[in-house]
Amino acid sequence: MPAALITGGATGIGGATAKLLPARGYQVAVTGQSPDSLAGAGTERPPTTCSSSALAGACSPTPTHRLGVPESSRDAMRSKIPFERSGASQETAEAVVFLTSDAAGCITSQDITADGGYGLSV
Repeated sequence: MPAALITGGATGIGGATAKLLPARGYQVAVTGQSPDSLAGAGTERPPTTCSSSALAGACSPTPTHRLGVPESSRDAMRSKIPFERSGASQETAEAVVFLTSDAAGCITSQDITADGGYGLSV
């Protein structure tokens, strides 16, 4: 059975990914900021060997992003995104699911940014 370790798995992108992968046959291990935030999120132990890629969902409107970034700063960031919107947690989670699929079998050790093109403007 394939496995995935999801950091920040209680809410936002991590939470959406933690919900998608088990339905696709993955054993999921989840980490978060506190034990209470992870209740029901999954606690399976990850394997000791794996292929690894990272996906950065920059500017995604997650609960943590909304708490830590003032609305005026979020508006300024959004104005620099060529697609004129941030990616939703579900969209970024779908990219993670792709990276764990057979279709991405030759992709490993990559750091992929899903930011709607924001990184191109800074």
